[in-house]
Amino acid sequence: MKSSAPLRTASNSETADTTQLQKRLDLLRIDDKTKASLALAFPVFQEEIDSIVAKFYDHITAFPEAAAILKSRHQVAALKFKQKKHWSSLFSCAFDEKYVASAVRIGTVHFQHGVAPYLYIAGYTFFHCALIDALTARQSLAADLPRILAAITRVISLDIDLALSVYTREYWRQAAAGPSPHWIDG
Repeated sequence: MKSSAPLRTASNSETADTTQLQKRLDLLRIDDKTKASLALAFPVFQEEIDSIVAKFYDHITAFPEAAAILKSRHQVAALKFKQKKHWSSLFSCAFDEKYVASAVRIGTVHFQHGVAPYLYIAGYTFFHCALIDALTARQSLAADLPRILAAITRVISLDIDLALSVYTREYWRQAAAGPSPHWIDG
């Protein structure tokens, strides 16, 4: 199946193509039911986000390739704040031009700082698994858990898609210009 054209965003037109965004939402089955399921998880998310973010940076900075990018405590503190803000935005389910521009901007910054795709995906996996752990520990959510976990997977997939689309466009551009950077191959 041929993929649709890349989503136009802040880096090329300053607005998202709402048709392309809607296609992504439809493809991932992000709908009102997904949003309602995420609303059930939001209180747990709010309780756990500080701990998840702290554990994430403790984990990721143990790897030399990530530690080389995250060089100062001040930088990590600022990133922790931005992580919490981004995840709160994602869980608010406001999937509009502002959200797309933000997700693409985040992907662009990660790309510009040399964050390899495998590190980027590992970060999402860490958060995803930590949220699963937090949610499965709550007996009160047991009946809704399958829907909640599916909803989380869907919105995380959207976020990854938007951010890594930046990488794809840059790879295509760089492929036309010459050899790829060393970190692409991980």
